[in-house]
Amino acid sequence: MCPFIEIGRLHLSSYGVLHVFGTLVAGMLFFHLLVLEGIPAGKIRKIFPILFCTGLVGALTPGLISALVFRNSGWGGLSSIGCLFGLGPGTLIAARFLSLEPGVLFDRGAVITPLWLGIGRIGCAMAGCCYGRPAAGRLAFMLPDIHGNSCSRYPTQLMSATADFLLFAMLFMLLSRRRYESSWAARSRGRLVWVFLAGYALKRLVLDGLRGDLVPLFAGLSLNQLLGLAYLLLILPLLFFLSSRRA
Repeated sequence: MCPFIEIGRLHLSSYGVLHVFGTLVAGMLFFHLLVLEGIPAGKIRKIFPILFCTGLVGALTPGLISALVFRNSGWGGLSSIGCLFGLGPGTLIAARFLSLEPGVLFDRGAVITPLWLGIGRIGCAMAGCCYGRPAAGRLAFMLPDIHGNSCSRYPTQLMSATADFLLFAMLFMLLSRRRYESSWAARSRGRLVWVFLAGYALKRLVLDGLRGDLVPLFAGLSLNQLLGLAYLLLILPLLFFLSSRRA
């Protein structure tokens, strides 16, 4: 656990540093992918402020709602699920405002998002948040929670980061395959975002069950798991429908 990074007299939050670094890396890759698509750099630069504002509002909303409903004091933190809810409308707004094809933005955004999430999860591991519940066995390690209390627990932050990086690699390969840019590319635009959402929902449904900081709401499932289950029930039939149309 390393909640702060010391640079001389500066004490920087490792959580914040890793999330900023992940945002920069993912943002540069997003810029590169859109340039390869032939979108002018001037238009691409105008996309980022829109996505930043809507993503930030989405990330803050769950914590604010939790504070109001459960009467918690203090800042509720940033939510990656909430951020995704904000980025969706932001992408539509950017596409409409800049006269761009939404499917192009959604697909490239789907590729870079798990990279951003994976780097951010490393920041969570350094800060001790999103910690796993106590466990025993080969998957358990001596790790602290956010308060510094150590015990044998699941390394949920690193497990989540690994899943994110694997999802990024799969989506990047799908985007890079020559057949994706073939004659049927126009009909297939926007499909990668559904693949990302299905993989992300499955990851949250499984790994959030190993976390020690989430409170079950219904049938032993936390809010994040219920949202992941809802995603899967909605997205998997849609993926099947799109695949059948392509065939």
